[in-house]
Amino acid sequence: MTRFPEFTESMEDGDKELLTATLRAAEAELNPRVWGTLFEEGVLFLAADKLSRSRLGEPLRDPDEPAAQSTYAVEFERLVRIASMGARVI
Repeated sequence: MTRFPEFTESMEDGDKELLTATLRAAEAELNPRVWGTLFEEGVLFLAADKLSRSRLGEPLRDPDEPAAQSTYAVEFERLVRIASMGARVI
């Protein structure tokens, strides 16, 4: 995930499998026909949001608001709105 190096900086045993499983789960959740050209972008931001809530994302969370919405979730929601309107541009 070169797009989000913050998740690969301090990898431990099993983290590569976690990254792979999270990316596959994100791909399975999104329909490429609905997302069109935004599919890869949507998968990356959905996976990044999922990872931000995993142990890999612990250093990225605000200790004062651990349940706050991540910037990845905010961007994914924006992409969802674009995809749902049928727009195919970013």
